[in-house]
Amino acid sequence: MGLVRVSGSGYTVRMNGSNQQPGVPGAAAREVQYPAVFHFRVIADAPVPVTGALAELLGGYEVVGPLSEANLSSGGRYRSYGVSVRMASREQLQAFDGAVRALAGVRMLL
Repeated sequence: MGLVRVSGSGYTVRMNGSNQQPGVPGAAAREVQYPAVFHFRVIADAPVPVTGALAELLGGYEVVGPLSEANLSSGGRYRSYGVSVRMASREQLQAFDGAVRALAGVRMLL
């Protein structure tokens, strides 16, 4: 099972394995190999229409799993969307992350 850790130097994926990482028993550090496909979940305020803005932003990326509405929260305040995107580099991933988080109504990007 993998764990994504965000640090000042970027994204690192840790996988269970035999190569020990100091201070983390049973875990080995491996960098993400680009290009790589990332599966995102966008959480947004339900009343704010973000589908159009997300679709426009995704036009500049290689989408491999279409943008789709996923869930509406039980209280009706938030809606989630799913999308899978192939990223060519860590810099492209970071730019995408910042652009999605900057959209009006977006609360969280997972």
